[in-house]
Amino acid sequence: MLNVISSARAGQVRRDALAHLQALAGDAGLCSISRSGQAFPSAKYHEGRLAAAAQVRRLSAGVTLDALRAEWTAVRNAAASRGSDWQAYAYGGLDALDEIEAPTDPADLADPAAGPVGSVGTP
Repeated sequence: MLNVISSARAGQVRRDALAHLQALAGDAGLCSISRSGQAFPSAKYHEGRLAAAAQVRRLSAGVTLDALRAEWTAVRNAAASRGSDWQAYAYGGLDALDEIEAPTDPADLADPAAGPVGSVGTP
């Protein structure tokens, strides 16, 4: 089941994945890159990280990270025959779940824009 640390860690993974996607894609949208027919596994990897982190943030009561991992494992298994972009996407999702479940110092989860962990009323 999702806890506060997992949720905060998912937010951190999501922000990191978005930063990587923006750096890789520049001004181009991922849809236009995909339509070009060129493989772009590095972007798809971070897109998978972003998708898994977003799923973790939306988990409902009673749903476990293990259940989500099983879904991403099925995606990975299906991706084996679908090409490098799909494989990168699936591995990005699984890696995001590993990042979210990794032991973490709560101070590392702070959103710099939100102020120090545990601060109340920080603008």
